Amino acid sequence: MSLSGFQEMFSIVIRLGTGGPGALQRTLKSLSAQSYRNFEIIVDGGQDADRWRDDFVTARGLFGQAGLQMAELLQGQSSIWRGDYLMLVDAGDSFAADALDKINAAIHGQAGQILPDFIIFDHRLRDGEIRHLPGWDPDLFQQHDYVLRAFAVWRGLFERFPVQADKLDPWLSGLTQVDAHVVHIPQVLMELDAEKAPVRPLMTPLTTTPAVSIIIPNKNSVELLASCTAFLNQMASPFELILVDNGSDDPAVWRLYDELKSKYGAKVLHFNAPFNYSTMMNMGVGAAQHELLLFLNNDVVIEDARSIAIALDYAARPEVGIVGSVLRYPDGSVQHAGMVVRQRPDGSRRFVHVLAHEIHDERGHIGALTAPRNWQAVTGAFHVLRKSAFLAAGQFDEVHLPIENNDVDLCLQLRKRGLRVVCLPLEGITHAESKTRRHMNPDEFRPIKLASLQAINKRWPEAFAFDPYENPKLRSLIPAKPKAQQARQKANFKTRLKRLPAKIVNRFGMLVSLRSDRAAALLAPQRPNSSLALKPGLSIIGFLTSETGLGEAARQMSYACDSGRVAASLVDRPLEQHGNEPAFTTLCQPIADRRVSVIVSGIKQTGNLMAAAGNGRICVAYPFWELPEVPQAYRTGLEGLSEFWAASSFIAAALERSTSRPVRLIRQAVMIPTAVPTPKLRVDKLRFFTFFDFGSNIHRKNPIGVIAAFKAAFVGRKDVELVIKARGKDRDGARHLLQRAVGGDPRIRVIDATFSRSQMSALMAQTDAFVSLHRSEGFGFGAAEALAHGRAVVATDWGGSTDFINEMTGYPVAYNLRPVLPGEFKMGEGQHWAEPSLDAAVAAMRRIDEHPDEANAKALEGFKLLARQHSHAVIGAEIARAVSQLDC
Repeated sequence: MSLSGFQEMFSIVIRLGTGGPGALQRTLKSLSAQSYRNFEIIVDGGQDADRWRDDFVTARGLFGQAGLQMAELLQGQSSIWRGDYLMLVDAGDSFAADALDKINAAIHGQAGQILPDFIIFDHRLRDGEIRHLPGWDPDLFQQHDYVLRAFAVWRGLFERFPVQADKLDPWLSGLTQVDAHVVHIPQVLMELDAEKAPVRPLMTPLTTTPAVSIIIPNKNSVELLASCTAFLNQMASPFELILVDNGSDDPAVWRLYDELKSKYGAKVLHFNAPFNYSTMMNMGVGAAQHELLLFLNNDVVIEDARSIAIALDYAARPEVGIVGSVLRYPDGSVQHAGMVVRQRPDGSRRFVHVLAHEIHDERGHIGALTAPRNWQAVTGAFHVLRKSAFLAAGQFDEVHLPIENNDVDLCLQLRKRGLRVVCLPLEGITHAESKTRRHMNPDEFRPIKLASLQAINKRWPEAFAFDPYENPKLRSLIPAKPKAQQARQKANFKTRLKRLPAKIVNRFGMLVSLRSDRAAALLAPQRPNSSLALKPGLSIIGFLTSETGLGEAARQMSYACDSGRVAASLVDRPLEQHGNEPAFTTLCQPIADRRVSVIVSGIKQTGNLMAAAGNGRICVAYPFWELPEVPQAYRTGLEGLSEFWAASSFIAAALERSTSRPVRLIRQAVMIPTAVPTPKLRVDKLRFFTFFDFGSNIHRKNPIGVIAAFKAAFVGRKDVELVIKARGKDRDGARHLLQRAVGGDPRIRVIDATFSRSQMSALMAQTDAFVSLHRSEGFGFGAAEALAHGRAVVATDWGGSTDFINEMTGYPVAYNLRPVLPGEFKMGEGQHWAEPSLDAAVAAMRRIDEHPDEANAKALEGFKLLARQHSHAVIGAEIARAVSQLDC
């Protein structure tokens, strides 16, 4: 019985096919034996169903339906079936006696949970093979129908995702693109009168793949590196080769570097410190010029570069975070086909490679070696991903995960952002595992490995507790090591530990207890003192883990520093109730330790944050302000600054009017996609978009003006929509003002929730135009991000957004300057701002509706302008120049 005690009604449609005599009888007999009774049966074309009707007198009924059309059946409003969930089976399929009871229990398995849209479950095939499904894997399903008929669909899913044809297969395939809540029941609930569906082969991309940055860490190992890079002469796509050298002293490897420089223009970066894979790869990404990245261990050999093209095609998809591959040992056995959680006899858990040392899939991991598979993690020996995704995930953790488990952590960070981790069955890629570590001292490496295991277990308890991509029944199929081998390894390890001191601080700055199975990785923070040696570069101080515009400004500055190769430290000052950017938590440190410090904040917070910069540093402010002058009350305490950096021409002008300190224009960096965005095709509605933080100022942001303009522009129209993304703690009754302005208009959708960056990007991609009828903006993140997505922008022609919104790039709205009224803006007395023209805003919105090609052309010009003056590379170069001039 379910927790709620509620019994869903199931409608089971039986299709008569080629099952032969007795097929329908087998199916009906299994349903008659169900302990669960809230179901109905519809036999498609079964005129002889009447003779079975008495067997279902305690169920909802048995009905025969002649000439049943699939398009009519698969509709949310269909009157053919009455249930909450629909199941489609063939005559000859049979159910376990408690199948429907278990499906209902899974629907209501936890109090308060969201009811599932789609339920799949394990099953047995005609030949007796038991299919232990790996949960819902959309990439596997695209290549291989591993679910077959073992599923149930909620009626509401047909309403959200209508069937377009009189066939079920296209609709099921389309589920891979729908945000549906899928539940997997890892129990055999049906026997299907069917054979395994064939696996469709991976297709080589027909179009030219985009450029890629290939990053390989290396120390000596000339033979390995020569074999690893041999595939480059087959590459059809543009690429750059980045080698991160870890203190090689073999002349032969330097001759190979020179050859790779001459042949491919290779870059060689130098990391002359103890081996730290995370730091080396982060360095490589910082030097990368392309959006797509390929991480390779130097002991990986790729026989055919077309495999890279397939991986790049997958990695470029917006729903994919990282792509790995099936890797083989040189003897042909499997080295890696994805990673799963395993529990050791001592109770500890770790990620291990599925099917390691196997030749074929003899353990029932469906599609692991033949089709794309989603996993929680894939090995870092072969990673393909987007640079923007890597940076958004916080890069590799250089402190806690210098060598091991950094690949697992990166994959889990990407999955946390709603992105997929996919392993492809690419042919001809071998990995001579761990040859790169032959120079390492095993006695030192062992405690570092144990410390990384403890760190990753503590950071991701949910990932170790539940693996959505592995059937729990398969865990017992992995044989443990023989007890004699386990005992021998344990004894050898204890003998080695006795030779070492009880505790050491290893070369990675971690305090490690060597005589404990609970080896700890503790970062020893530096304490501020007069003898602290300041390092060259820049310390960024701001709200780095807070999901606000100011937090995003600081994060984007850090990305720009990475692009400009500016050594940067990050000092977080979290805002209460705004901390939802955990990727930056492990990147931040408690104090500023570089000779130049920059404070990224609102002008009124700058003075309070100056203490975080510390004494003896060159202190710079990067303040945000929205009025023509800075109030006298906010100027107090800012005279200790060396100079101001301004994110826009508007802020620069305000600072120049209000301070005697130098002002340098360093525009706000924006995440610019490598590929030019394609215009959105209007399918159903013309959709306008704006967003607003209730913790901000409703009079300045003016979402009420956007609502008024939308209503005036499209009176009586039903094919338009305004989406208002809101969030934050209410201030001055702003929620009530917004609701009153909406006035119940069904065309205006308010989303009141905190979104991640990836969710905001997905929402922006669904819209046609962004509207900002602000009375003032210091910069204008919303308008800039809309242009970066290739969306048209309507914006008041005043404030920071005028740096990139003009007649060529968008729809600037005329305005009249007026005084800031009492109570509208703190410290705004005696100043003025813009009152956007309602008529001009209405005209702009109608123009976008009537001339979509013009709107797309303007958005493209805006995208180009952003790339010229706001990209990470451009701003990173400006920051590097400013830091070098200050620290001279």
